[in-house]
Amino acid sequence: MASLVLTDSSQLTSDSQHLDNRTYHFQAEDDADQRAWMSVLVNCKESALMRAFDDSTKTGGSKLNQSHVELQQAIIRYVLKLPGNDRCCDCNSQNDATWLSTNFGIIVCIECSGIHRDLGVHISRIQSLTLDNVGTSQLLLVRHMTNVLFNEIMEATLQQSSKPTPSSTMELHCEFHFTLLSDEFHRVKPREERCEFIRAKYVERKFTLQTCEDERDLLSDLEHAVNNKDLHQLLQVFAEGVDLASALPTSVS
Repeated sequence: MASLVLTDSSQLTSDSQHLDNRTYHFQAEDDADQRAWMSVLVNCKESALMRAFDDSTKTGGSKLNQSHVELQQAIIRYVLKLPGNDRCCDCNSQNDATWLSTNFGIIVCIECSGIHRDLGVHISRIQSLTLDNVGTSQLLLVRHMTNVLFNEIMEATLQQSSKPTPSSTMELHCEFHFTLLSDEFHRVKPREERCEFIRAKYVERKFTLQTCEDERDLLSDLEHAVNNKDLHQLLQVFAEGVDLASALPTSVS
């Protein structure tokens, strides 16, 4: 199984450059270049795994129904025209803002997508709208969320001057290598400004406005959101930390 390992160029020794287990070294000019390489490598690995486990590839690959492909493309075009979806949800960059977090239904740029990957798929699962075969089921949430609606909740208390910009701090001259036999992913350089913001936003949910006083209020609002199919309120209680697996009030009364 292949994986990515990030290292500081100063930590590489002559031994680490001549391993017998086929290690490939890539030199990136800047952090954006690094993340572009990482995205390509991850996509290639996932594609290889899909081919390995898909018997249909033996006869030339799975042949999706043309109407299904057209539906996918129509949904993607629709999604990218939704409010705020023409730019990154985290830094407002319009540079390759075609990366989807299927967990949240938002669009991010290629630089921020790399940080989302670092958070783990249990927090944010990233797919490319242009490079990956994104299923219609994975597009359901993004059709109704929009970057604008998402940030109304997740950045409710954030001063816009504190939000990262497309030119926010990046790691320069970061060297990383791709190791076929390793099963570990290491990040050794100090966290950058953009990374800290994304972690605060999605893991700590630091910029949300607290509207409920206690767990009882949260569960009541959760039930109301479910019964009324209110995505905005559902996101609000999620951001405030409600356990989405909890029994709803009427189900235990």
